Amino acid sequence: MIVGANQFGGPFPVSFSNASRMKYLDLSITNLSGPVPFDLGRRMKDLVWLNVGRNNLGSGDAGDLRFVESLTNCSKLEILGFGENGFGGVLPTSIANLSKYGIGGRTSIEGDVYSYGILLLEMLIGKRPTDEMFTIRQSLHEFCKVALPERVMDIVDPRMLLEEPTEADNDAQNERVRRAKIRECLVSLVRIGIACSAEPPGERMNIKDVIIGLMTIKEVFLGVGIHGRRQMRR
Repeated sequence: MIVGANQFGGPFPVSFSNASRMKYLDLSITNLSGPVPFDLGRRMKDLVWLNVGRNNLGSGDAGDLRFVESLTNCSKLEILGFGENGFGGVLPTSIANLSKYGIGGRTSIEGDVYSYGILLLEMLIGKRPTDEMFTIRQSLHEFCKVALPERVMDIVDPRMLLEEPTEADNDAQNERVRRAKIRECLVSLVRIGIACSAEPPGERMNIKDVIIGLMTIKEVFLGVGIHGRRQMRR
């Protein structure tokens, strides 16, 4: 069940504790508040992926993370994310019993990649995942995905395109080259954001590939310049 990036609000649904066949549960960025049921993982033996990050969960109390102890029943759990909340206390020592959790740093890396992808899309289009225009059927991720590549200039935040006019803008050829390169870079950036924020963790872009992609975009942008002229390197 993947319903992240919505505006549900309210307390964490206690009924999830009885979802014995659930494999994926993503409630990130949904404005949930209050405690997470301490027996959340009691019957969720098939759970592979749990993400409750970027909410208002927890109250800063020492017992906020008790639910982690119940996750030891989830022998198949590979991805666990609960960052950017209000949890207090310390991680229970039982977290060491999650045999697949955090192997090679996989959990934190994939969670960070997802957060980076959402943040990148936020900056590019100037809207948050909780914006009223997004629904359970069309998230920020899907909104950007269906716009590529033809409508990228329609969804990007207009403020990103503001710049002071120069003499080069009066040259029609330079203007065409400039706009083509800007569009090329924006399409590439949105593609990276989409690839990083894919719902299944295994389909998300590798962080090394993200860095290579960003460096390539930078080279394209600086190599030709926003006014269509090759710029000198300093």
